[in-house]
Amino acid sequence: MRCRQESLAIARRLGDQYAIANALSGIGYIDYTHGRYQDARDHLQASLAAARSARDRSGQAAIRTRLGMVYSAMGDLGHALENLTSL
Repeated sequence: MRCRQESLAIARRLGDQYAIANALSGIGYIDYTHGRYQDARDHLQASLAAARSARDRSGQAAIRTRLGMVYSAMGDLGHALENLTSL
């Protein structure tokens, strides 16, 4: 987790939206695997915003998949389906 947080800090200093999205997605996935679903959702939503800003469509798809997994784990099947079927 520390490496991801350090890469996020560097990406933010550089203003690199693609790298910000990547770091936040990784942090969100770590949160998810540790059962911290609200934190995972928040990091992944921020990641999705950065990926949109970077116009990274494949990144957006990957992040939406992770968001779908998080929402499913939270029991929010409506948002899970929305994320798993849209881009």
